[in-house]
Amino acid sequence: MSEPRFRQLTLEELDDEQRRVIEPIVAFFGSFEGPFNPTLRSAELSEKTFALGQHLLFGSTLPRPLIEMVVLIRARFSFSQLEWWSHRRLAREAGLSDAICNALHQGRRPEVMTEHEAVAYDFSIELLQAPAVSDETFARARDAFGERGVVELTHVLGFYSMIALVLKMAEIGAPDGSTPLQPMADPFPLGTK
Repeated sequence: MSEPRFRQLTLEELDDEQRRVIEPIVAFFGSFEGPFNPTLRSAELSEKTFALGQHLLFGSTLPRPLIEMVVLIRARFSFSQLEWWSHRRLAREAGLSDAICNALHQGRRPEVMTEHEAVAYDFSIELLQAPAVSDETFARARDAFGERGVVELTHVLGFYSMIALVLKMAEIGAPDGSTPLQPMADPFPLGTK
């Protein structure tokens, strides 16, 4: 990737609305780099994006390791370097196993998963790649997570798809020029179990 397309804003140059919006983001993350710098060009959008992200990560009925697993699937699938880099650390902190993270990094189905992890994996892969989620996979997800959990799982995938697109559009990669993900022609091929 080249240099990011959006110059990093400084706190001093923000208007009052941008400053009001960015304060909780800076308090939480310590900065407003990554997707927040470009989205801050629309302060209201940045505020709503942050609120939705916080709700999905910390207000969901789904356990955090499962959410982080789904974010890593999305990041690997979309080749989103910063998304992978940040959420790999969060997945580790949440307790997602290294074996699962390593398999996802390689674009393959983890060999050992709990039933809930397997359901979340299958649902995510079908939603991202198949024309539709099969009735069987949907029923497994609904049985495992309830209707609310299925909706939340879908929103996690959708939210991090949006973030991946912002990062791609703005050409924001992982810090220090690192490339935690290597290109893959077909990560997570359908039908591999």
